[in-house]
Amino acid sequence: MAELRIGQDAVLSDDLSGFVRQAIERATGGVFSVLEEETDRVFREAVDEWPVKSGRSKRDLYSSVEIGPDAVHAHLGNRNTGGYVYYISSRHTGPAYQNLIRHPMLEVADKAAERFGDVVTDEMRRVP
Repeated sequence: MAELRIGQDAVLSDDLSGFVRQAIERATGGVFSVLEEETDRVFREAVDEWPVKSGRSKRDLYSSVEIGPDAVHAHLGNRNTGGYVYYISSRHTGPAYQNLIRHPMLEVADKAAERFGDVVTDEMRRVP
């Protein structure tokens, strides 16, 4: 847990990112955790099922959930700037980027939005 000490200097120490994450988690009613867990799940599945088993296209897959000043962003993509990554496909799955990254992340966004809608609705019911 973060610790605030006031003396000659004000120092916020320990784990500021953990403190901020907890605050966001409480404020969003669990939406942040859903976003992190689902993004991580989709990333693991994309890595496991990526049709190219070696090389840059698989090694350059990445995921992150970032807290910005006005939004929380979930990213899953490929850092490979060659452009060909969008055309990698498999006989069984079709276009890898579309089927393993883009479509699953759209589902994650829908799931997070639905959960956030539930939280907002619950809070509105509590307002007298």
